[in-house]
Amino acid sequence: MNPILMTLLIGLAATTVPLAPQRGAGKSDFSGHWVVDLPSNASAETMLPTFCARDCTLAQTAQTLTVETSGRKTSYTLNGIPVRQETASPYGTSVTTTTAAWEGTSLVITFKVEAIGDRQFAPNVTRLSLNRGRLHIENVRSAMGRGPTNSQADYVRAKP
Repeated sequence: MNPILMTLLIGLAATTVPLAPQRGAGKSDFSGHWVVDLPSNASAETMLPTFCARDCTLAQTAQTLTVETSGRKTSYTLNGIPVRQETASPYGTSVTTTTAAWEGTSLVITFKVEAIGDRQFAPNVTRLSLNRGRLHIENVRSAMGRGPTNSQADYVRAKP
C-alpha cells in the first residue's frame, strides 16, 4: 500500500476514535478546605449543617468524597449504590444506609437509619452544590412524628 495513503488512513482513524470522558465530567468538584461564611449566615450559628459544621476539608475523586470535620473522617461512594453499615451504641445496634448520588451538578447524600434499639428514624438528606465559587450545604433532618428541620449555610474556601 502507498505510504502516503497509509499515513492518511491512520490519521483519519485516530481522529474518529472517541475521546474518553474526563473524570467527573459535568460534576462539581468540592475538593478543598471550606469555612462557614458567617456574614451571609449571621443567624445560622446554631443551625449549621452537621455535615460540615464551622469548617471542613473535602477530598474528591471520580468515585469518592471524603469529608473531614470536627476530628471525624467519613467517605462516601459517589455511584448511587446504597452502603449499609452496622454500628454498636449504648442504645443498641444502629443500621445506617447511605446513598450518594448526583442530581445534575449537585451531590445528594441520603442517610437512612433503620433503627437504634426500639427507636425509628426518618431519612436525612444533605445536598452539596457550588455557586460562584461558594459551597452551599443544605441539610434536611426528619424526626418520626415531627416535621423536618432544615439547616443550610454557605462556605468559602479557607485562605492559606
